[in-house]
Amino acid sequence: MTMVIGIMAILTFHYYRSRTNQVSWTSLPSCSKMSKIPISSFQVRRPTARVRQTTADAELRCILYAAVIYLKNRVNRAWIKSSIHPNEHLIPEDEKQRLRACLLPIFAAAQGPVRVQFVPILQRILFSDFPDNWPGFIPFMMELLTTNDLASVSTGLRCLFAVSRMYRYRTTDSNRGPFEKIIEASFPRLLAVCNELVNQESEEAGELCHLALKIYKHATWVSGIVIVSLHQDR
Repeated sequence: MTMVIGIMAILTFHYYRSRTNQVSWTSLPSCSKMSKIPISSFQVRRPTARVRQTTADAELRCILYAAVIYLKNRVNRAWIKSSIHPNEHLIPEDEKQRLRACLLPIFAAAQGPVRVQFVPILQRILFSDFPDNWPGFIPFMMELLTTNDLASVSTGLRCLFAVSRMYRYRTTDSNRGPFEKIIEASFPRLLAVCNELVNQESEEAGELCHLALKIYKHATWVSGIVIVSLHQDR
């Protein structure tokens, strides 16, 4: 069992626990083998008083932050062979597949500083693997965008921003071709999300509107105003 899978076990456990409040290691649907990793040093015992609960929550946030920082550094250095880190042991393909499968659900459930660290992880994997090795990325992104949960919609927007940014920096038109289909699939929903956000006065709504403008900027940069303007006429 490698450290990457161990880290994903910690993050996945926290994701399912946040959804059910009663999950155990052995009840995770895809993590029964992960449960055997020696992580006793990372476990936080259930407190019996409110003051202990506050301490335990702080400890858990530190654990999750340390875990995602390690994961970010490992993915950045060892996802593909790099001249910058020539002696780094590459992440095996089966581990990459597991990471791609659970990255977006964990990203959607993450909060605060932990959530921020998932963005460079996502971008690194997209630049290397999308679309050939990550066919489920766009369907899951659209699933997030069409929910009524603000955290999920926020994650969907960040995924759309990451993929639009990736296509902006791809150098040839043939590599950029699939982005036009992504625009056609996602921009009608993006418009609907923005129409809802402009009626809200929260700081988060303003940040997401700003993110939507960045997505539009990358789209016009890649595909041209003519392509994007089709959605303005509908």
